[in-house]
Amino acid sequence: MLVQLLAISAFVASGTTLASAASLSSLHSIWDDTWAEDWYTQYYVAGNGPLGIAVSSNPANDEVVLNLDTLWQGGPFSPYVRGMDFFSQQQTLLNNINVTQNNYTGGNPTEPLDPSILKGIRKEIMTNGNASVAALQTGYDGYGSYSTPGSFFVSRVGNATVSNYKRSTLFQEGKIQATWTEGKVNLQREYYCSYPTTSCHIHTNSTGGKAPATVNSFFTARPPSASNITCLSSSSLLYTSSADPTITEGMQFSFIAKVTVTGATTTCSSSTGAISISAGATDVFWSIVGDTQYDINKGTRETGYTFSNGKDTAAVAKTLIATVDALSASQIAAKHASDWSALYSGFELVLGDISEISDTKTTNASIEAFTWEKGDLLLENNVFNYGRYLLISCARGTLPASLQGVWSIYTYDDTISGYDLGAPWGSDFHADINLQQNYWGAESTNLGSLTTTLWDLVQKTWIPRGTETAALLYNSSGWVVHDEMNPFGHTAMKGGFDVASEWSDFQVAGTWILAQAFDHFDYASDSTFWKMRGYSLLKSNAQFWLENLFPNEFSSTSALVVAPCNSPEQPLLVPGSLDCTIFQHTISDLFRFILRGAAIAGETDQAFLANVANKLANMDKGAHIGSWGQLQEWGALDIDEPTDHHRHISHLYGMYPGTSLAAWNASSPSKSEIYSAVATSLQARGNGTDDSNTGWGKMHRAAVAATLGNATYSHNLYKYAIQENIVGNLFDHLGSIFQIEANLAAPGVVLQMLLQSHSSLSPQVVTLLPALPAAWSTGSISGARLRGGLGVSMTWANGKVTSGTITYDRGGPAARVVEVYEAGVLKKMGTLAFGESWSLV
Repeated sequence: MLVQLLAISAFVASGTTLASAASLSSLHSIWDDTWAEDWYTQYYVAGNGPLGIAVSSNPANDEVVLNLDTLWQGGPFSPYVRGMDFFSQQQTLLNNINVTQNNYTGGNPTEPLDPSILKGIRKEIMTNGNASVAALQTGYDGYGSYSTPGSFFVSRVGNATVSNYKRSTLFQEGKIQATWTEGKVNLQREYYCSYPTTSCHIHTNSTGGKAPATVNSFFTARPPSASNITCLSSSSLLYTSSADPTITEGMQFSFIAKVTVTGATTTCSSSTGAISISAGATDVFWSIVGDTQYDINKGTRETGYTFSNGKDTAAVAKTLIATVDALSASQIAAKHASDWSALYSGFELVLGDISEISDTKTTNASIEAFTWEKGDLLLENNVFNYGRYLLISCARGTLPASLQGVWSIYTYDDTISGYDLGAPWGSDFHADINLQQNYWGAESTNLGSLTTTLWDLVQKTWIPRGTETAALLYNSSGWVVHDEMNPFGHTAMKGGFDVASEWSDFQVAGTWILAQAFDHFDYASDSTFWKMRGYSLLKSNAQFWLENLFPNEFSSTSALVVAPCNSPEQPLLVPGSLDCTIFQHTISDLFRFILRGAAIAGETDQAFLANVANKLANMDKGAHIGSWGQLQEWGALDIDEPTDHHRHISHLYGMYPGTSLAAWNASSPSKSEIYSAVATSLQARGNGTDDSNTGWGKMHRAAVAATLGNATYSHNLYKYAIQENIVGNLFDHLGSIFQIEANLAAPGVVLQMLLQSHSSLSPQVVTLLPALPAAWSTGSISGARLRGGLGVSMTWANGKVTSGTITYDRGGPAARVVEVYEAGVLKKMGTLAFGESWSLV
């Protein structure tokens, strides 16, 4: 099967024809008929950004795993030994060895690197094509990890026979629901996290008889001495502890759980730290609030890089619960419903003929039966919609969506005879595709408002320390970051322990993110964002690159390239090399976007703009076609291997998510030659299985194939990601590890198959159904967004648009020249005035 999948020509698209029809709502929900036991594959999740929950919905012992988006170990909250990796630091602390007081530097050296060292590295690269960059790596003292605070349990007293069980995640409502019967009693439990009230809720109601008594408590996953649980009243519990229970200086956090009960009584035991609810309750409404000491606004030199608000988190939690307690359950639910609907209902997609979809199988059963050859229209819709559900649930806190969104779980570790509270890869911000991919579907599916925390991360944690990194490591102006960042401003080139430079030698991590900042401006035509925030982010990063482009002496040309660089995580060279294709494209994009947006931003520094224009004109274009017809991953080195199935396809960035190759308009090489070279590289790189079998790798391949117009390959890669990486709760899995990127990328990847517009420059070309799979020959879109402030809604049947409109409704007031194509045929062209709509048929 894998051999077939490697060959693009071997794909045969096929839809799924099933007996019974499903309702439209089934496209927006997942369900199971048994409660969850495994967090990674079965628990259902909800969130509001600051808070996340994952629930088992077990009637006997219902676990609600709690998460706070800012709860981190490490950084300025933890003492550490300089020069020691984080894991050794933790073992040192566990062994009660004396450690130095915290002096966290974000990974930066305390003294500038001798400029001759970088010059020597660059000289060696220009002579030999590569050189070690180990001298630039600075370790990762105190880097830390995302931390899990624990769980809240609702435990039934006594035994009961459960029947008629069903649990669901309802995307359109932003909540989880479980229903079951115990004897004659029918119970319904709903879980949701409300953004307007910054709270999560568990709401149980019962009919037909006497509901069972319950015991309700926090589970800390920490030693008793490291946490404190107290009764605030007969109906409320306070839980306070630290992100890292091995130390006293760690980041503090607090939760309060408070219950309102109808038909029963409550008592709180200080000795057990639990609230008991007597039998007979008809309505039980739990409110849970929590917060940490993290303050993203305290990450500057002026504030001492403390990232701490210094507050008593218990007092903060008491204030939060008082606000929530002033509202009734119905008022809170109404606020949540209104807020959620305003985001989720702003876009609608139907893939395929839903009369052919069956929802009689549980989602888990459908996943187990799924194959890429056969497909399943319901799951293909579910995965798309789940991506939007998850982004709304995790992106509106203080920090943006991380490697695991906002969800993580503690695991028991025999080696420490306790719980590991950290997360795989720290659930940090990997920015050589992962963080970027989390937002691929945001703008196009009308969720652009969810990107605010992403720009906060850049402005408030990357730029302050990244400015120091630029000066200390590169003797440069501006700012720079590398591949991996925590929320404490780690911006240096990570090294030491197990971090090879093939991972960390990636100085365009921030530059890539800034392409998405320009997209945010472009999709919404949001000049206010651009003037107040976006342009300055790009300009300050450009100041770094204006000083770090050099003539390509290795190839004896005057074309400007970056050295050192590495194509993300590629081990083919000693990583650093030169003329990495993704560097050339992301930096070129940065310069182009600055020149396009300078006037709107009110730029008056003409010397700066002239410098940008000059460097852009003289940069290597990143469009070298190699000896076997491939797009070279390193422009100066034709060393790509046709058998290299590396998980990354970074050199194809310009095809997607970038547009420099997709909208190629040069004559040498021609657009057709570029597209052919990209297709050759894409096919040679394989289907994403051989190297780590990542979901995000398959999603990137599917998006590039869609841009090439290869509907069959794109669709089958999307389905293959579902087969290989999506599990019963629709989480994206890498082996046994949850990673969220494929989940969050799915909406953007699917939209690329259905709608493309690579630039808002005049004339703006819009292509309808550019890579429509045969299985989706019928469908509809409502509320899709395009660059230039355009919106599209349309329906199609038999592979052709049957109705729809394109509207210019954001930005303005200047009119746009637009050309609309379908199947290579110009359907409509002309000047589209602001506020005007065109029919697409």
